Amino acid sequence: MRDKCTINRSANLEQAEELAPRASTSVLTASPGAGRRRRKHFFICAIGIMPAQSRICMNRRTSSRTGFTLLELMIVVAVIGLLAAIAFPNYVRARTTSQTNACINNLRQIDGATQQWALENKQAPSAAVSYSKISGYLRNSVICPAGGTTFGDSYLVSTVTNRPTCLQVPASHVLQVETSN
Repeated sequence: MRDKCTINRSANLEQAEELAPRASTSVLTASPGAGRRRRKHFFICAIGIMPAQSRICMNRRTSSRTGFTLLELMIVVAVIGLLAAIAFPNYVRARTTSQTNACINNLRQIDGATQQWALENKQAPSAAVSYSKISGYLRNSVICPAGGTTFGDSYLVSTVTNRPTCLQVPASHVLQVETSN
C-alpha cells in the first residue's frame, strides 16, 4: 500500500497527488512567471517523493572523481625525498657538533673538579686522580654523549697536571690548553 505524500519544499507544487501503485509518477507543475506547465517525474521512496533525476544520479557513478593521480603522488614523494636528502646531512653535522661541545664542556668540568680536589686536599701536581676522588666535585654524572655509558668508558684522568681525555672520540673531543696573556 502506498502512502499519501506531500511535497512542501517546492513553491511550484502546492499539493502532491495521491500516488498510483507504480514506482514513478508525473505531476504537472506551473513554472513561475510563465503561463506554461511542465511535467516533473517523481519516484516513491521510503521517506517520501524525490525527483526521478535524483534516483538516476544516485545509482550512476560519476566520471569526475576527486583525488590525486599517481603522478601527483609520485611528485610529492620525490619532493619530500629531496628535502630529506638536503636536511639529513645538516642534521648529522649539527648532532656531531653538539656532542663535541657537550663532551668538551664535560672535560672542562672534570678538569675543574680535579684542580679543586687537589687544592682542597693539598695534593702534589703528580698525584694520581680517580673518579672516586673527584666525583663529589662533579655536579651530575659525566659521560661522553657520543656513546659513553659510564665515566670509566668515557673519560681518562691520570694526574692533576694531565688534562682529562675522552675515550670515545679522542681525535675531536679535546680540551684546548688555555694560554694566559
